[in-house]
Amino acid sequence: MMMSDFLAGALPLVLVWMAFYGLVVWPDARERAERRAMVRRLRVGDAVITTLGLRGVIRDLDESRRFVEVEIAEGVVCSMSSYSIERILPPLASAEGEAVSDPAKEAGGSALG
Repeated sequence: MMMSDFLAGALPLVLVWMAFYGLVVWPDARERAERRAMVRRLRVGDAVITTLGLRGVIRDLDESRRFVEVEIAEGVVCSMSSYSIERILPPLASAEGEAVSDPAKEAGGSALG
């Protein structure tokens, strides 16, 4: 009789813990793993967006990949944590499949349009 009372009392706690893990912990762990994989893919010359919304090009990476230097404007280079990179932008491509430069930068305007 006591064992069934214990199980009846513990069951809601177990269910709440399972729901918390499934809704909070597991997706967060998956997101951290995806971010670590993205940081490992960073290369000099990659166009990136930072968590602050700045668009730039990676100019240097330290060996441990903990810090990067991002050029956000011509001659303006910021040193920041590699984990402040939000995403890597795909290269611009022409119809023939070759990479092309950003037309906004060629015209002397902002790369953000």
